[in-house]
Amino acid sequence: MTTTVQPKQRTTFVPWIFYQTLVQRRRTLLYWMLALGGLTFYTASFYPTLVAGNQEALNNLVNELPPYMEALFGKMAGFTSPEGYLDAKLYLLFMPFVLMVYTIRFGTSIIAGEEQAKTIDLLLANPVSRTRVVLEKYAAMLVATALLVGVVGLAVWLAAVLYNFEVNTSGLVAVSLHLYGLIITLGTLAMFIANATANTLVAAGVTAFIAVVSYFINSFAALSETAERLQPLSLFYYYRGHEPLFSGVHAADLGVFALLSAIFLVLGVAAVNRRDLGA
Repeated sequence: MTTTVQPKQRTTFVPWIFYQTLVQRRRTLLYWMLALGGLTFYTASFYPTLVAGNQEALNNLVNELPPYMEALFGKMAGFTSPEGYLDAKLYLLFMPFVLMVYTIRFGTSIIAGEEQAKTIDLLLANPVSRTRVVLEKYAAMLVATALLVGVVGLAVWLAAVLYNFEVNTSGLVAVSLHLYGLIITLGTLAMFIANATANTLVAAGVTAFIAVVSYFINSFAALSETAERLQPLSLFYYYRGHEPLFSGVHAADLGVFALLSAIFLVLGVAAVNRRDLGA
């Protein structure tokens, strides 16, 4: 009598946590995309009206600004060019700090948010590891953030086409990539702190503080020797240090963001696996 051995059936991996996270956040994500896209389009489309017949007056105005104003709000000498206008109005300060609100909230909610909502036990009652939960939710954050950054870039391009002004497409792609790197790094840092402390408010506050300090260190590097020495520690240095909107992608800067995000992700996973959740 021969015995036949049935081959083991391979189970197909289904990233259901990833899909569920995006589905649960679909309305919020849609509202953010519409709001950011509309606001970006409106701001970019205002450029031709602003500079029409006013270039000389605007240049004279910005040239008279004190050095600390230029440090805070960027190099204003090229404000009347499309890239200079977009850099000052959108990519210097506004978009980074608006988008970091989204990613910080997303990052802190990955595990600590589930704990505070008392849903972590239900989630982990499924046959999934803590590591898988973190990684799939983190992947959802990567996708959602990419959609937001992409909508901003698309709105700028659409405004340039419809209102007949030229924008360097490669520079637009470059600044979008650098913006994505900055925002993801901050979101991953927030996730790590929240995973380690189980406190979303502490994680959000510490991450926001680091972002603000980074911005000021990078901004005042040209005016202060102390800030100049600390500049390599600033996340904004790797976002704006080489002015990607004007000069294109800088792989080394993106590499720093990728490395920091990977470190914070590993630390965040380790923090979740070491402590009692929901306690």
